[in-house]
Formats: sequence, structure tokens, C-alpha cells
Amino acid sequence: VISQLRILGRSVTAGCKFDREIWSNELSPVLNLWKKLNQNSNLIHQKVSPPNDRQGSPILSFILLEQYNAIRLVQSVHQSLAALSKVIRGTTLLSSEVQKLASALLNQKCPLIWQNKWEGPEDPLQYLRGLVARALAIQNWVDKAEKQILLSDTLDLSELFHPDTFLNALRQETARAMGHSVDSLKFVASWKGRLQEAKLQIK
Repeated sequence: VISQLRILGRSVTAGCKFDREIWSNELSPVLNLWKKLNQNSNLIHQKVSPPNDRQGSPILSFILLEQYNAIRLVQSVHQSLAALSKVIRGTTLLSSEVQKLASALLNQKCPLIWQNKWEGPEDPLQYLRGLVARALAIQNWVDKAEKQILLSDTLDLSELFHPDTFLNALRQETARAMGHSVDSLKFVASWKGRLQEAKLQIK
């Protein structure tokens, strides 16, 4: 506990002014974790285009948008951490954006610029782990949705950035399949297996 308080005490001071040695020592766990998380994926280099509205399926439209936003967020975080790394190495000048980023990370807080794009964990290391895990998982969702086998599989909603929006898309797709209005439907959970009267089901 005492060592953690010392780190926090140094961090508050360090966040106010640039000290290459302190920044390098205290921010290297963040930079090293990010490098490790992206070792076996191409998320930071993947080319993406905004999805159009011609998919027809509300669920597929949602998942493609979720994938697009996930990759964009990964690349945005990568750019900000790359800029921070360059400042620490002395290859570029300190900007106000990097100063704010470093100040948050030195105080073991998730930067606001990240939280504004996805309201994830407050701990920056947990945020980065959660971000990459979801960005990788959503690729599988896209593959299954395009093959129309997504709903026949067991789904883990914690793999999504916006699980509430997915449930709304499921509701819209159910309404379309049944020819009913969205407002006339209700969400039902069952612990006993499939519901005979339900048009679309997930587990």
C-alpha cells in the first residue's frame, strides 16, 4: 500500500511537467501491454470503411457498425500511445494532447479521450485489455452473422461494446420477421430451454 501511495504521489507531480525518466519508468507498463496485446493481430493496420445501410438485417448492420467503431478506436488509441512513446524517446515535441494523456495514465486513470469513445473500465490497463478482446471477438460475430449462423450459436454479450444496442437490433429483426411493430414485442428470458412461440432466440 505504501509503495502504491508513493507511486501515486510521484504521478501527481509528474503529470504536471515532463520528466523523461519518470514518464519512461511509470508509463512503460502501459506501452508494453499495448504492444503485447497487438502482437498477433492486424487491428492497428486494418483498413475499414463505414458500413452502409443496405445490409437489410438490423443485427448484421449493428455488428458491422460495432466492428467499424472497434477498429477505429483501436487505431485511435494506438496513435495516441505512439505519440506518447515518441515524446518519451525524444523524437518529437510534447503536445498538449500527449500531456493530457500522460497525466491521466500517470495517475492510473483512463484518459478522457478514450472514455468518450467507449465508456470502459477506469483502470487504463483493464481498458486496453477489454478493448482489444472485444475488437478481436467482434470479428467472429461478423463472420457468423454474414453466414447467418450467429443466432444458432451461444452468444457472450460481454464481447460487445454496446450489448444493449444489440438487443434492440434483435428486437427490430424479430418485429420484421413476425410482421409486428417493435413496441408490441417484449423481451423474455427462459431457464428451461427454447420458447416455442418466439420467432428469434439467442442463448
